[in-house]
Amino acid sequence: MRFSVRGRDLESTVDDAKARVARQVRLPEGVHLQWAGEYGELQAANRRLMVVVPFALILIAGVLYGSTTSLIDTFVIMAQIPVACVGGILALLITHTTFSVSAAVGFVSIFGIAVMDGILLSFYIRQLWDEGHPFVESIIMGSDRRLRATMMTDLVDALGLLPAAISTRIGAQTQRPLAIVVIGGALAIMVLTRILQPVLIYLCRRDMRLAELEPPGAEA
Repeated sequence: MRFSVRGRDLESTVDDAKARVARQVRLPEGVHLQWAGEYGELQAANRRLMVVVPFALILIAGVLYGSTTSLIDTFVIMAQIPVACVGGILALLITHTTFSVSAAVGFVSIFGIAVMDGILLSFYIRQLWDEGHPFVESIIMGSDRRLRATMMTDLVDALGLLPAAISTRIGAQTQRPLAIVVIGGALAIMVLTRILQPVLIYLCRRDMRLAELEPPGAEA
């Protein structure tokens, strides 16, 4: 038996079909139904994603810690990822797009965008502080000077995938969820992390604030 799906996602359709079959059909002993085709491929892809996504997050955290040698800096940068995910989820809800493997790949993609922006700002703020600027002034200067660079990066990612997000041609159904997630995530990063990240740096880097308050020669 074969059937196709239009106007809704495959997984919920098959779940509904399973429930109706279970209510209306009593199978003889030893007989079972097997749902295959694209649904089987979807289930296999979901199982792979359950491994790939945590592995990607662990790998990103490991690389960040190796670069910063600081758990605090790693946390501040990784905190941009949930913000990006919120943007991707809102984009799916606003466009009434169902979650799919393509959308999941889009979420993995915005992990990289969020981390790249976080590195760009955090490292520059630390550089200004190391050069002798006061801690709060370093945050303000770094956020101001890196605003244009981070916004341009996010806008390029969003606008570059806009044609794929609005396309209605044959084959667009597979690329649209990915593009929509990346656009929503990039816009959320561009707007929200510019506020969140400086605040997190100020709240979490207590060692920098205390070092600024210590009188000269206190370590001696």
